[in-house]
This record gives sequence, C-alpha cells and structure tokens, in this order.
Amino acid sequence: MGDELERRARRHASAKTREFCRILPVDRAACPRQGGKPAYRLNAEQAGRERIMFFPAEAMRHGGPVMAKALRESNIMVKVGTSERPDWPLAVVVGAGGMGMAVARRLGQSHRILLADRNLDHATSMAAAMWGDGYDAQAIACDVTDQTQVDALAAAAKQAGNVRTLANVVGLSPSMGDFRTLIAVNIVGATRIAEAFLPILESGGCAIYISSMAGHMKPLSPEVQALLDAPLLEGMIDKLEELVGAEEATSSNAYLLSKASLNRMCKRRAKEFGRRGVRIVSLSPGLIATPMGALEFEKQPMKYNLLAATPIEREGTMLEIANVVEFLASDKASFISGTDILVDGGLTGTLQHGDKA
Repeated sequence: MGDELERRARRHASAKTREFCRILPVDRAACPRQGGKPAYRLNAEQAGRERIMFFPAEAMRHGGPVMAKALRESNIMVKVGTSERPDWPLAVVVGAGGMGMAVARRLGQSHRILLADRNLDHATSMAAAMWGDGYDAQAIACDVTDQTQVDALAAAAKQAGNVRTLANVVGLSPSMGDFRTLIAVNIVGATRIAEAFLPILESGGCAIYISSMAGHMKPLSPEVQALLDAPLLEGMIDKLEELVGAEEATSSNAYLLSKASLNRMCKRRAKEFGRRGVRIVSLSPGLIATPMGALEFEKQPMKYNLLAATPIEREGTMLEIANVVEFLASDKASFISGTDILVDGGLTGTLQHGDKA
C-alpha cells in the first residue's frame, strides 16, 4: 500500500511540486487525523531542507487533481532546522517598541507572531532577532492611521490562519506628537485595528489593548465622549479640536482623552466581540520602565512626583506588563472581557483616594 501511495504522489504532484520537491517514501507511522478523518504524511525535500506535508486520506485514495491540489495547498508544513510552528495559533502584535517586543516575546512562547510596525525595517530586524532566538516570527509594515495598511495587515493575518490573539501595543505619549497626531494614533488607529480584526479573530481568542492609567484621570464630558465614541466619523479630529478649544488642544490632553476613550471602547465593544466568542480588554500600565517612559521623565519632570507617590515605590517593568498580557490571552482569563486591567503599582487608587496611612 505504501509503494502505491508513493507512486500516486509522484505521478499526480503538480509540475511546480515536481520542480522544487523530491517526494520521499510515505511514513504512515505518525499519521495524524484531520477533522476526525485519517491523514497520511509524505516527506519531501525542498531547497535542501526537509518539509513534512499532511493531507487527507481522500486525496491519497483518489489521486489525480485531488492529490495535486492537496500537495499545492497543504497548510501544515514543518521546515526542518527552523522553529516554524504551523500548529500554533497566531498572535498579531501591533507596535514593535520596547513594550511591544516584550509582549511579542512572551506571546511567542505559545503563538506564531506577526509583528506589525510603521517602520518595516525595524519590525523586520526585531522579527529576525526573535527568529534567531527560536521564535516563529514574521514582520509586516502597518501604520494604524492608514486604512489601506490596516486592511493589508488583517488580510495577512487571515491568510496565516488561526488568529487567536491581538495585542495592540502601538501608542504615542505626549512628547511624541501633537494633539491631532495622538488622537489619530491612540484612538482612531486603535479603532481601525478593532474593526479589521473583529471578523477574523477565532472563537476563544482575545483582543488586548495597551492603554494607560491616564485613562482614569480625566472624566469625559458628554459632548467629548460622544465624539470619541465615533472615532471613524469623517472630520472627527477637527470637531474634537474645535470642541475642546485651542487652549486644551495639547498633546497631554490628547493623551488623557485618547486613553479614556480606548478604555471605553473595549467596554462598549465587549458584546459585539462576544457574539463571535472573542474577548476584548484594555490594560492600563502605570509608570513602566520603557524607552518611551524615560523620554516622558526627561520632558515632564513632574512625573517624578508620580513615581514618589507609587505605593510599590518603583517603576514597573515591561516583563510585568507581558505577564498580564500572557494571562489575559490565556484560557485562565476566559471570563474576563469588557473591562480595564490597571497595572500601576497602586498609583491610581492613591491619587484618587489619597494617602490613608
């Protein structure tokens, strides 16, 4: 039977397969089951490296076009000598900065990683470093303010398949842009990502948005709240800038508004995501030791007062944020959705309720 299967493989493989692959004997010793049906395994050599392809037994029995199609379209392929894990789910990490990379490396312990960043060269370099350390990571360009690039990111993720986790880490701090730029990235861009990934996140998955404790610091007026709840409305940023007035249209205020709006978005959309069996949460760090955080300490020395008021008496670390992301993405957090998780060493509570010591 094995010889007959091999003969069929050689005879019916597509021309492209015959050109690039050498079909080796069938190995039936470890044939998995696909969709409850048996599947055979063929070993093949491509570009000097072994690849293992699985496909349904039906293709082996019938041969011809069915066999050729299975060989061309098999999506379970393991390249020997690499850390490719096609059997793992996909995590899309948007933002390849310090915190984004901490999150990517943590999720990369149980997911394939698609790393998206506005700077493709940087994302490619970071993904290559992960690959060298044993992760299955790929890079893609994505500016979250560009709908075309967001759509392309979602399409690439869908094509990769089994999209289980979205970690939207991209965001600008007050020293990194003006009022309009911060609103465009922190809430308009975040909403574009949510819209694009809602249809493709698989049931049981989770969308995690990195926000900030700043989102708890400024209550939104009903008028501002209504505008921020419709971030994709044409001219929204113009209307918001006019509503808050020139004196309040600062980058610091934009940061507070955008993070409050981001937290609210994750609460508002929980039902919509839940209909697809997907969770959505925001995670609000406090003072975290990141390159972006260091820049804010340099530009806004008043942050040292916040550090002094932090009950844990230190900055948090990127690894501590990654710990929480890992938990939220796991089945251990399967009933957590539509809420914000504060990871701030107790600072928000201290600021809101005072020092009771």
